[in-house]
Amino acid sequence: GSVKAMSVGTTETQKVSVQSIKSFFAQATADVQGIDRDEYETLLLAAKASTADINTCIVSGLQKKTYTGKKLTQNLIIKDGTCTLLGGTDYKIVYANNVNAGTAKVTITGIGFYTGTKTVTFKIAKAANPIKVTAKKKVNAKASKKTVIKKAVKVKKAKGKVTYKTNNKKVIVKKGKIIVAKGLKKGKTYKIKIKITAKGNKNYKKKTKTVQL
Repeated sequence: GSVKAMSVGTTETQKVSVQSIKSFFAQATADVQGIDRDEYETLLLAAKASTADINTCIVSGLQKKTYTGKKLTQNLIIKDGTCTLLGGTDYKIVYANNVNAGTAKVTITGIGFYTGTKTVTFKIAKAANPIKVTAKKKVNAKASKKTVIKKAVKVKKAKGKVTYKTNNKKVIVKKGKIIVAKGLKKGKTYKIKIKITAKGNKNYKKKTKTVQL
C-alpha cells in the first residue's frame, strides 16, 4: 500500500486545492486505502502551508448582461494552471454595482490555499424601451376652427420623457390629445403620421414608434 506522490513544495503542489489533493490520492496507481495516515496528513499540512495568490489565476466566463431590474451575476470559471478552483473552498465572490446599466464589479477573494483578491468587471447594457402605442385609425376635424380629439393616442410603459412629432404642421399631439388647427381644406382626407419617442433613462434605451391616422 504505497503511493507515488509529488514532492511537497513544488510549483504543482502549490497550485492544488484540498479537493485536488483528494483527487490526486484517489487517482494514484496504488490503492488509496493503503495510504499511511501520517504520510497523508503531512502532505496535506505542507500543501496548506504553500498558499498561492488568487491574482495569478485566470478568470473566464464573463458575459455582457442586459438590465433586468434584478441583481446580475456571472458563472465564473477560475483556473490556476489546469486546476479549476472551487467556489467556497478556494475563493468567495462579492458583487458591486450589478443592478443598473453600467459597469459591474466582481471581487474574488482567495480562501483556503489562496490569498489576496482579484477584481474583474462586466458590462450591463440598457434594456429595450418597452413603450406601447395605440391610436385611433381615423379622426374628424372641422376646417373652420380648431379641433381637439382627446385620448386619440395612448402610450403605455414608456421609459423616459415622451415627445410627439407629426408630418403636418397644422396637427400637433400633446399628452395623447390630437389638436388640429383651423384651415384644413374642407372635404379633404389627410394622412397623418405621428412619431412618438420615449427618451429612455439610465437603464432603458431611447425608442420611437410611428402610427398613422
